[in-house]
Amino acid sequence: MNKNEFGEIINGNETYNFIVDKLKNGEAVLIGWTDEEYSHYDILFKLGAYKEQENYIQRGIKNDDLFISVMSLGSFGFKAISRNKEISSGYLSEKLNFNVGEKFTELVNSVLLRLN
Repeated sequence: MNKNEFGEIINGNETYNFIVDKLKNGEAVLIGWTDEEYSHYDILFKLGAYKEQENYIQRGIKNDDLFISVMSLGSFGFKAISRNKEISSGYLSEKLNFNVGEKFTELVNSVLLRLN
């Protein structure tokens, strides 16, 4: 993955491709990521989850979503299958309960668009 001089994960093709490869192989990915300005987040990515057929999940979350959890802040499931448009930073901020910023939005969209 792409890293800065402190070993923190940063945006870049190596980062996006590594995360997507692991997700497509059924693995969850946990990274210590920085926007290279002032923020560091510990982020967990997981593609899909088991859901009991008769169990109703609210908020439009589906079992084949890309689940993104930012430790101590928020988590949500985002449509990963057949996605052909980017998610806005405002939408990500609303769903994850913090101001995500441009670099975080780039990370999420780069992973989501490569999953197809």
